[in-house]
Amino acid sequence: MINNSSDSQSNDPACLDFGGGITATVDHDHGMVWLAAGKGFEVGLSLFDEIDGTYCEEALGLTSSGTVGFVELPCSQEQAKQLFLAAGWNPNRLEMY
Repeated sequence: MINNSSDSQSNDPACLDFGGGITATVDHDHGMVWLAAGKGFEVGLSLFDEIDGTYCEEALGLTSSGTVGFVELPCSQEQAKQLFLAAGWNPNRLEMY
């Protein structure tokens, strides 16, 4: 579930906890989604890029039009959908297998 402690009209970051120390923070003020796995490892994806997602066997793979890389993180189908919804990414670009 996405946790956002603020009920105000601001664009405070929303955080999705995937368990095992993996989190996704949607920061609308800075136009980024930050994926973190423990201390010292963080990957940023732009909210403005076209993001393609592939969910298969309890993992979500993400690729971005703005980068050459690929990110994969363990999660449930529901968490994958919540991330796309919170980030405002096109849900038609999320394939489920």
